[in-house]
Amino acid sequence: TTTVTIREYMIGGFGMIPGTIAYVYLGATLNNIADVSSGGTGGGPVQLSLMIGGTIIAIVGVCYITYIAKKELKRIMDKYDEEEKAKEIEMQGATTTAVKDAEADSLKIEVESNSKTEQAQG
Repeated sequence: TTTVTIREYMIGGFGMIPGTIAYVYLGATLNNIADVSSGGTGGGPVQLSLMIGGTIIAIVGVCYITYIAKKELKRIMDKYDEEEKAKEIEMQGATTTAVKDAEADSLKIEVESNSKTEQAQG
């Protein structure tokens, strides 16, 4: 079993589409660069330069988007960790308070019992 909902799974699936498009574009462009550089198609050095420039821009864009996504994911995970620690501290505090309350009640009962015993004897 998993805690990932269908909605989250679908969003993640759609989130992969831009990366898929970028990789298909890069593959097609590299193939076209190979064709142009070997003289297989017309266009000459201008077309070759544009294709190489476009490919470099696409690679830089993919790297930049990956960097931004990792940075945002780290921020989200750090926030999640802080919330979990706060919940843990809150639970420990509640447990400590409950133990102290139980000890106080026990002491109160003991004092009341002692005072009733003293009253019965005196």
